[in-house]
Amino acid sequence: MEFYRYPLLCWQLTKETVCARLVGTEYELVSAQLHKLQAHLAEHLQREFAQYATLPDSMPDARLKKVNVNIRPAYQEENGIFPAGQTLSIPVAAVYGITEYNYS
Repeated sequence: MEFYRYPLLCWQLTKETVCARLVGTEYELVSAQLHKLQAHLAEHLQREFAQYATLPDSMPDARLKKVNVNIRPAYQEENGIFPAGQTLSIPVAAVYGITEYNYS
């Protein structure tokens, strides 16, 4: 039996709610229990493989990096778009790594 590894990003939304996103796909779920999310996402991959005979590239050595990105918001009025006076520092989480086919 062959095993595939896929990164799963999870956020604790409330005390009772977890959101999980399967990296490399558009698939995400919300549930009260993490193990149920993992099971549903595994079922999704199995259904996709059965239907299309393909899977997203697995990422056996995925890593998470957090970076701060400085942005300058803008607002739009009838006569144009104008930048705000201050920049904002937005934290961004990125998953990276080499796939089994050496894509990064």
